[in-house]
Amino acid sequence: MLDRAVFEELTGGDPEVSRELTDLFREDAGELLDGLAKAIEAADDETVRRIGHTMKSSTGSMGATAASTLAKDIEREGMAKAVATFEELKTSVQVAIDDMEACCPVVGI
Repeated sequence: MLDRAVFEELTGGDPEVSRELTDLFREDAGELLDGLAKAIEAADDETVRRIGHTMKSSTGSMGATAASTLAKDIEREGMAKAVATFEELKTSVQVAIDDMEACCPVVGI
């Protein structure tokens, strides 16, 4: 779920800025989710918490409220919460990306 008001305030309603931020968010979120999956597999609680913190901040600043809440829980509760909510977090991030894309029409070249 995306708080469109937060996203539009961040981008100033500029479609090109919206597209660039969406692309950066997609790339960063993908890398963080990959890192989280590896940390879960390695049972590395410290890395799980660190990635949770980073995701909480990045998703929150973009207006991806549901993903930010899940990431906050992972940061606070660590490995057990990450294992239990990983798929939900991935889905929530994808929903936010889809919402971001809906906010910004394709910029013509």
